Amino acid sequence: MDANQLRQDWDVVTVRKKAPSRTAPASATITQARQSGVAVETMKKYDAGRNRAVKPHPTVSARRLENDDDDDAPARPREVDRSIQLTIQQARVAKQWTQAQLAQRISERASVINELESGRGERNPQVLQKLERVLGVKLLGHR
Repeated sequence: MDANQLRQDWDVVTVRKKAPSRTAPASATITQARQSGVAVETMKKYDAGRNRAVKPHPTVSARRLENDDDDDAPARPREVDRSIQLTIQQARVAKQWTQAQLAQRISERASVINELESGRGERNPQVLQKLERVLGVKLLGHR
């Protein structure tokens, strides 16, 4: 290696932050423009500069959604009939299976079986078809 390449550079380097430019506050600039007769249009931004969650749409009450008679709106999922709930539960108990064991046999979560048996779950034909096959009962013929 050459001797010039191993030389260290001991020159002082000063790094300074750029000084902020002094501009008049926005309100003073707007006031000055208005006094001079210039047409000024201002617009307040919603939650601008605030550290808040963005709320793009106003909150709509659930009652208003239920009473809305929109034909374009997607239909609410159909709930499971009481007869289907009882049929699933009785067939499962007859085979002496827990909800978790039944769920495992149809490759679903135990919460799906729990929701179906309690009537909170939606009527999913694919899950009901799996239950029919495993339990040996008729579920899809029910309304």
